[in-house]
Amino acid sequence: MTTQTTEREGMRRREAGEGFTHPLLLAALMSRRREEGEGIENPLLLAALMSRRREEGEGIERPLLLAALMSRRREEDEGIERPLLLATLLRRRQGEGEGIERPLLLAALMGRRREEGNGFANPLLLATLMSRRREEGEGIERPLLLAALLSRRREESEGFAHPLLLAALMTGRREEDGGIERPLLFATLMRRRREEGEGIERPLLLAALMAGQQEQAGAH
Repeated sequence: MTTQTTEREGMRRREAGEGFTHPLLLAALMSRRREEGEGIENPLLLAALMSRRREEGEGIERPLLLAALMSRRREEDEGIERPLLLATLLRRRQGEGEGIERPLLLAALMGRRREEGNGFANPLLLATLMSRRREEGEGIERPLLLAALLSRRREESEGFAHPLLLAALMTGRREEDGGIERPLLFATLMRRRREEGEGIERPLLLAALMAGQQEQAGAH
């Protein structure tokens, strides 16, 4: 298939509203766009590539295809909620030893998990959220993030020893005018203070200890 034939065929198919499903036509179009330094943002070309990869049971790991999909979604002010695109981006970043700090990717993951009623149980997502909040000098007071961290630590039979987690829990309880009677939180605070050679003069900690003693006395 010559260059002129390719161009004519491409124009004809666009006018007819057809896709570029013929393998040779697809290959020729891709080759021409690369030579001209263009991406593959053409909607019909993108749709044809996606269709072929799905039929062949392949993902969309091809860097040029990924870049084009991302570019189009940004232009259209869309997120990247599409499951196949999300899964591929995650797989690529894991393969390259990268995190998922990219804001657009994070936002899409968060959006999908909220829609599905899930927390942030995915370890990679949790780690990234924690990393981003630390870089921005924020705590982890966000309720959903806290709940997910707590859930994971319970599953792994760990306490609340993580300093950021402890600080967030304490902050949350102060804002809600709550004490720190929760046994696991209590035990962890006590253990940390002992390790750091501190006493238990902290008002909230003292108040919780007193409340615990009174409850035990009432039970007897």
